[in-house]
Amino acid sequence: MIKDTLKVTLRGALNRRTFTLINVVGLTMGLTAFILIALYVHYERSYDKFYPDSERIHRVAVTSKIDEQTTGSVLTPAPLADEAVEHIEGVEKATRILHTGYPVIRANGKAISEELFFRVDSNFFEIFPQRVVAGDDVSPLGEMGEMAITESAAIRYFGSAENAVGKIMTIDHMYDVRVTAVLADPPLNTHFQFEFLLQNDAWKMGDESWFHNMFHTYLLLEPGADIAAIEERVNRWAHVRMAEDAELMLGVSYDELAKRFSEYGFTLQPLESIHLNSRLQYELGENGDGRYLSLFELIALAILLVSLANFTNLATARSSTRALEIGVRKTLGADRFALLKQFFVESVSLSLIATLLAGAVVSVVLPFFNEFVERPLAYEPLTDWRHALFTLALAVLAGVVAGLYPALALSAFKPADALRGGVPVGRKRAYFRSALVVGQFTVSIALIAAAFVAFSQADYLREKDLGFPKDRLLVIQKTDDLTENQNQFKREIVALPNVQSATKLNGVPGHTFPGWAWRLARYEDYERAGAREIADSLIAETGVKFADRDRSVVTFWVALADEDFLETFGVRLHEGRFIEPGSARDSLQIVVNRTAAAAFGDEFGVGERLVPPGAPKKTGPPHEVVGVVEDFHFESLYEPIRPMIIGFGRHSIHGKVIVARLGKGDAEETIAQIEEIWNRLQKEQRFEYFFFDEEFARIHRAELRLGVIAGMFSGLAIFVASLGLLGLAAYSAERRSKEIGVRKALGASATGLVARLVGEYVVWTLIATVISAPLSYFAFERWLSQFPNHIALSSAPFLLAAALALVIAAAVVVSQALRAALDNPVNALRYE
Repeated sequence: MIKDTLKVTLRGALNRRTFTLINVVGLTMGLTAFILIALYVHYERSYDKFYPDSERIHRVAVTSKIDEQTTGSVLTPAPLADEAVEHIEGVEKATRILHTGYPVIRANGKAISEELFFRVDSNFFEIFPQRVVAGDDVSPLGEMGEMAITESAAIRYFGSAENAVGKIMTIDHMYDVRVTAVLADPPLNTHFQFEFLLQNDAWKMGDESWFHNMFHTYLLLEPGADIAAIEERVNRWAHVRMAEDAELMLGVSYDELAKRFSEYGFTLQPLESIHLNSRLQYELGENGDGRYLSLFELIALAILLVSLANFTNLATARSSTRALEIGVRKTLGADRFALLKQFFVESVSLSLIATLLAGAVVSVVLPFFNEFVERPLAYEPLTDWRHALFTLALAVLAGVVAGLYPALALSAFKPADALRGGVPVGRKRAYFRSALVVGQFTVSIALIAAAFVAFSQADYLREKDLGFPKDRLLVIQKTDDLTENQNQFKREIVALPNVQSATKLNGVPGHTFPGWAWRLARYEDYERAGAREIADSLIAETGVKFADRDRSVVTFWVALADEDFLETFGVRLHEGRFIEPGSARDSLQIVVNRTAAAAFGDEFGVGERLVPPGAPKKTGPPHEVVGVVEDFHFESLYEPIRPMIIGFGRHSIHGKVIVARLGKGDAEETIAQIEEIWNRLQKEQRFEYFFFDEEFARIHRAELRLGVIAGMFSGLAIFVASLGLLGLAAYSAERRSKEIGVRKALGASATGLVARLVGEYVVWTLIATVISAPLSYFAFERWLSQFPNHIALSSAPFLLAAALALVIAAAVVVSQALRAALDNPVNALRYE
């Protein structure tokens, strides 16, 4: 029975070769896109789920809002972890991670500045278990001075994992540590990539203040714990402890501080959601974006539905031609169930063929797709049962969905009507086909518009004025490792003919600078702290005028630079002057941006004194504002311009990078000259650099990637929709061949016939535009509103998308209509 059904299916497919080919190609394209996006989505949603208790692990984040300035950070105070375990019901364990920069590690004759170096608490492995390749697999970080490294790091320094165990590694010429364990490299699908884990308990990193946020804190909650209740308990306890520290650290009572901080609190982030849903300051790595993932899922579903609509549309369009077959089969005893089975076998068989072809296409394009999305995606249905099951389920489901309506519609034909001369198409089926075509082009137009919007946003971010020219800025990394040779290195590179200027800096615009809460200096703060003599001496020596207005507190992002910052970056000075080194008090000079000045009010300006966090006795003299610079983007364009302080970086540790502005000469030659100077002054460590504009573009590549993906798949969607339209147009021309022949015999022109045949398809495309434009506009407007810096949405993307869809649809239909209109009418009427 099954054999006969398959024979009938194969015979029918061969007899209807054109329509079969259209269906198979369309389904293949739709399934290819669906599989590719499904692989990407599954991988993105798999982050950190390999940890045994991943659903119970939560990271603590801090959200604060001062006036209208909202800040989110993943750094928390040092005492939070221990006190959460001790005082918060529902918290089983807690551990901390500390990123202290990029130390130079020396071992076995090698010296390398390592970026994936972290300090962790000794109980880190109790919450984040790791596979030990060699060494102590019971207590790898049990004692002072012990470090665990990954297998990749062990091979880099010692040649193998076994050789690394027990070896001594020197950190920044400061202390020696012993390698106790070699760990398997962490999977790529984790938000926390590491190579070196140094035991943190023995070093008192950060004080016990609740206002010094330095650590990434993770909590392991008890099974079945109420997340909201624990979050509320953490905040209640933290606010009590912070109230004790407020006066000491900020010179402000907690009640007064709360008036300025309209929001401040700790939130718990589920470990499994960090990668897709967290874009806070000081993330441990580059996270993904759940907004894009949801959009990709919609794109995949939309393309698949467009391809399935083709099958349904063509099947219902050809219903009248199969009426006689159905009538004969019903007359010979076939019931409706047998016909349903036949039609479902046809659709599922075509779907299986299309799925096999899609699998082959995926295997070919996956390496290129992986390179583009930067993920190690794999598709192995022949060796992985999960992939095989997914592929089979997808094929069957696609076949059933595509064939459902045609099967129900065709099997309902009455044999008497069918044998009497066929079944008329019917207004309902015509409406249904029209709705499918309109739906296909609605989706296609939306995808094309999405590609235009995403590309425009990416181009806007790439071309936006940052407040300084971003081209020809060479960023030389890890220059703090030059120590006492840092200033000499800077002098020598500035002397090169193609280097216009250079500056030392503690970070790079586009990345995150440290943020601290600063306040206006007040005499009574010093008096209350028992430091009246400091205040009196400041008045006598410098004539400092303390603020007499309210104790304003503002969070500043702090950059440490030298006197050549303005010249190198080209940031414009608004008021006062820039830092001038040479005096004993030059480290107390600061410059603020206009946003910072506005945060303190209209009265704030040059000559004001600001105090960083800490008691007056601890911080000593206040810092003097000597100048105000125009606002510039010192973070990524995903953030608004926020208050910034530029202070004087006196010590080499403050010059983590040296930024050089190159002239218009040969950049490669200049870089080679700089590298030669580096190798002479720092023989142990390799020379590392990048161009600022390239790095800034990399930070904002998500929109460009979205535009490319939307562009690729919108093109695919319009191609699949056009295939279906081609089939419909060909069938319509075939079905109306006698009508066309009669009209031509009566004198109708080919142009008039083409216009008549094309008209309804043009109307469908226009209806699709009317439906798609407002829905897409609302969706894109919401998407763009999530960016502080974005394009102004206009009607241009939707008009371009509609015009492109209309041109493609018209070209497809005209090709078929023109062939029918130019055919000799004798061919259509010879048998009448």
